Amino acid sequence: MPALRHTFRKDDRVYLRDDLEVLFTSKESFISYPFRVVLHRKGGEKQTEPGVKVLVSVPKRKLKRAVERNLMKRRFREVYRREKGALQQLVATREETLLVGFIYLSDKVLPYSAVERSVVKALSKIVEQYEEERHE
Repeated sequence: MPALRHTFRKDDRVYLRDDLEVLFTSKESFISYPFRVVLHRKGGEKQTEPGVKVLVSVPKRKLKRAVERNLMKRRFREVYRREKGALQQLVATREETLLVGFIYLSDKVLPYSAVERSVVKALSKIVEQYEEERHE
């Protein structure tokens, strides 16, 4: 297993059109305010490498100014970069690819602490779901 690195590179992101379509047609989602979290597991298919791929979306409808949208995306990426370890290790042991989309729901710019709380809560919920599936 590769060593855990606190980075957020292109191979950690959902960017392929096929992956985007699959992710947004997925029925598995939950809310960890200010984010709606959408999940899709890709297992058993031909894939490049197991792991977690993440998308963050801050709609223009919610935050009109590009500066604010970019700020919220930067805050999310920083929190995710620091907190992704447990989820990545769990998914890598199962030889799956997990696509995760975080869609911003608030119409206000929230402080870093609120984003951090929300992302940590969402990642722990995803880990719990994986753990429950393992024991079934």
